Amino acid sequence: MSVAIIRWAASVNVAEQLQRVAKQDARATWADAEVARLQQTDVRKPPADWYYLWELGPSQVYAEVTPQAAPDAPKRAIDLHTRNDVAILQKDTSFELTPNTKLLWKWKADKLPAKVAENSLPTHDYMSIAVEFDNGRDITFFWSANLPVGMSFHCPLPGWDHRETHIVARSGTADLGKWLNEDMNVFEHYRKAVGGEMPKRITRVWLIAVSLFQKTEGMSQFSDIVLSDGAAEARVY
Repeated sequence: MSVAIIRWAASVNVAEQLQRVAKQDARATWADAEVARLQQTDVRKPPADWYYLWELGPSQVYAEVTPQAAPDAPKRAIDLHTRNDVAILQKDTSFELTPNTKLLWKWKADKLPAKVAENSLPTHDYMSIAVEFDNGRDITFFWSANLPVGMSFHCPLPGWDHRETHIVARSGTADLGKWLNEDMNVFEHYRKAVGGEMPKRITRVWLIAVSLFQKTEGMSQFSDIVLSDGAAEARVY
């Protein structure tokens, strides 16, 4: 991999210079891509209280939208559109983890980024919602192409294998395009899928989009995200 850093002078017309580079060398596709990015007017922005994971940096994968009218559609949602990229959106959310702690959310998947099982490194493309704990671990609930609902596995990516655990919340394509409600007992899923000493608190909620490995596209929306233990409740979104 080769990396170049260009620091433009304040007086330079960056788009003009990039266009010149692209004309001089047909291999400089990066220049065309940057010109297109600079000319974008429909910049996608997530909700103000959400932020991108610093390790991956910002992107335009997520945007707050008003969903189209449909059965069970919410009034607002976070739209996820991933194309040959990876992005994680987070929100700080402190909530005690008890045997009754649940993560509830509503989602609609329109296109899955994988057509095969996602539990291998070359096919690890998926869309999910996750909770991070005070011990640095997280569990993430995703919509699988064909893995059985309830199946769990540690992340196949080096460096994430001891950090993240995946749990299949939905599977297949039969329910694509429908708004669906989910209700997951976080404590029980952690106990069964991760094990060991239980964390004390949830610290963040994540939305994850990966389409990098198979260079695919994924489309979904999330809304009505709530943490609850029966006695207390925190509305995340």
